[in-house]
Amino acid sequence: EVFRRALEGSLPNHITIGIRQQNHEKYHEKNHEKHAEKNSEKNHHEHGIHHRPGYDLTFTAPKSVSILALLGDQAHRQPLIQAHHQAVNSAMKEVERVCAQARFPQKEKTVFENTRNLVVAQFLHHTSRALDPNLHTHNVVINATERHDKEWRALASDRSQRRDEINGFYERVLDNQIYFGLIYKSELAKSLNQLGYQIEVTGQHGLFEIKGFPKEVLSLFSKRRNQIVQDLEKREFKTLKAADISALNTRQAKQAVDRDTLQRDWQTECQQVGFSADQFFQQVIKKNNQEMIREDQVTHVKLRSDEPMDHSYDKDKKDKKESMISHKAFQAVNEAIESLSVFNTTLDYFQLVSRALKLTIGRCEPRDILLALEQHIQNKHLITLNDQRTFTTAALIQKEELILHHAEAVKKTNYSMYQHQTKAEHKHFFKHSVQHSVQENVQKSVQESVQQSVQKNGEESV
Repeated sequence: EVFRRALEGSLPNHITIGIRQQNHEKYHEKNHEKHAEKNSEKNHHEHGIHHRPGYDLTFTAPKSVSILALLGDQAHRQPLIQAHHQAVNSAMKEVERVCAQARFPQKEKTVFENTRNLVVAQFLHHTSRALDPNLHTHNVVINATERHDKEWRALASDRSQRRDEINGFYERVLDNQIYFGLIYKSELAKSLNQLGYQIEVTGQHGLFEIKGFPKEVLSLFSKRRNQIVQDLEKREFKTLKAADISALNTRQAKQAVDRDTLQRDWQTECQQVGFSADQFFQQVIKKNNQEMIREDQVTHVKLRSDEPMDHSYDKDKKDKKESMISHKAFQAVNEAIESLSVFNTTLDYFQLVSRALKLTIGRCEPRDILLALEQHIQNKHLITLNDQRTFTTAALIQKEELILHHAEAVKKTNYSMYQHQTKAEHKHFFKHSVQHSVQENVQKSVQESVQQSVQKNGEESV
């Protein structure tokens, strides 16, 4: 009941949040005795208070993780579910830090205050609409936040967006959704490595699966995705928008199915393809542990094996561990700066972190990447610009100066040539210059596309 009323804008401290409209106020005063206040929703309507309930931010585990977390014995399943919980909480803490905003009126204008606090209800679900194993958490964000003056207000929204500054809760969520997804995936991958699993990157933006997990089992429990793909194949365009339409067209109503019945059905499907979750736990984890130690793929897992069995405090080992993790994160940030500097003259904070997380998925904690980035800022390797989330470097400044110097030199040369030409020559010169400029731009565009494609494919193969 408290949750429902909070969604309607009626908070437990008796504060009501919403937009009041004059015509509704007059209607309520005129009909106060005629209409009884039966519930808060009707009360909102009668007072003319309109309120957006909230937002649903959903994080979904990779298919292999979902299957292992929902099949097999409880001893192996629970750590995976806990790893999912921890990853979701880490991502939501970052959402809270970056996106929570409220409007704050000042004398001449209304400003956006970064409140850094949210009210969130989490709901753990286990199935897709096609009743496949699908571990995911719905984070229902109540449309309310507390300002520094202790006043509760609705989360800010700003439709008049400027590219140099994004304001509004949902606007910031949309602008940084890849970043928040990478926080979740990085935390989950780190926990999986600590549990003894290895991962392999399978797609863009850090998408991964557990290494060695049978592909036929992934396909078996991807009925929902297969429905969307089949519908998408009938369409002329294969865009993200078309995929959204296919998802809606094939969307089934949610079914209430007994958990024990689902478990039996899933086990039967696994037996048909010769897969056992318990056998996978025993065989693959043992193999992966041996490979981790031999190949030293995850530094902090190996360091754990060097710790004394009595867990006594060893400052040298602690410093060594932190130093090695920081070095890996520092190197990832360096690579992110270099790769993003190829096609940009300024660097975005969230793009830098996202790129570094992609490079170290499962091998670095997000907080280490953030600390390494902060170190780059303090060392003046990254130069902060006006909005505090955009940076440049000394190399980029020099690059920009060279471009401007070259452009000015070309401009002077062309002007000098233009002065000594006849009218007919002017026309020919202008036409030739335009054609040459277009050719250069096309060639540059093609080269950049090829480089980006190579970079993307190489990154995914890593």
